[in-house]
Amino acid sequence: MPSNKPKPFVFVLMPFDPSFDDVYQLGIKEACKQAGMYCERVDEQLFNERILDRIYNQISKADIIVADMSGRNANVFYEAGYSHGLGKRVILLTKNTDDIPFDLKDYPHIIYNGRVVDLIEPLTKKLKWCILTPEMEVNQTACPIELYVSGQKLTLDEINNVHLRSFESLDVNIHNRSNKKYSKNQIRIGFISDRKIDYYSSERKQIPQPDGTVLNIGSYKEEIYPDEWGEYCVDRRTIDKTNCTLRLFLPIGSFDFPLFVTREPQAEPEWYKPLV
Repeated sequence: MPSNKPKPFVFVLMPFDPSFDDVYQLGIKEACKQAGMYCERVDEQLFNERILDRIYNQISKADIIVADMSGRNANVFYEAGYSHGLGKRVILLTKNTDDIPFDLKDYPHIIYNGRVVDLIEPLTKKLKWCILTPEMEVNQTACPIELYVSGQKLTLDEINNVHLRSFESLDVNIHNRSNKKYSKNQIRIGFISDRKIDYYSSERKQIPQPDGTVLNIGSYKEEIYPDEWGEYCVDRRTIDKTNCTLRLFLPIGSFDFPLFVTREPQAEPEWYKPLV
């Protein structure tokens, strides 16, 4: 029995150049057809508004975006970035790996080397996968990074009681439990408290918050691969009985880990004797 459910809509971003006509007509359209979807480019549509407004409208409406990044076309880059900003599923294509800029190297691309025949099969598979796993990446609410302090796994949005030794700094162990590699500076860790921290580094910033607290923030400077661990020093001089929050910034959003930090009292040295 035929379904009345509409086919998923794929909006295609690519340079408006005759050299891409076969890629679109014979490659992308055929892949969408095999995946049970329909696709359009803006130059195929009839509309009255400005073309950029129409592109925004279609990006918002689309179930999936396919963007051919070949040639580093500025318009396609801008529109693909807008799509990512809306949280859309974006499938990136390119003829040549040299066309992938540094900021996009962590995003998977289908590389078809200018051959339409090398595009259809992988694009069909990726389109089907996107529909079968609609919530997996884009609307992800679970944090893909786990944080630990002194061996204790931190939980989101509820107070974590953390106890440190007398001279122990607030060090955070980072566990990437996802299947994605995070590049340098893609992970940022903020420490929100009622005081500033003397970092002696221009790479960490201190940002006053509306409630009077201060967000002390820095970047994690290492790559972290799937199931890999790392370490980040948040504060070397956390005082006793401190209410604070660790805020983890990732490309998909931010996550808060409230802390109540206590510290063992500093032991008096053996040579010290109080006056009687």
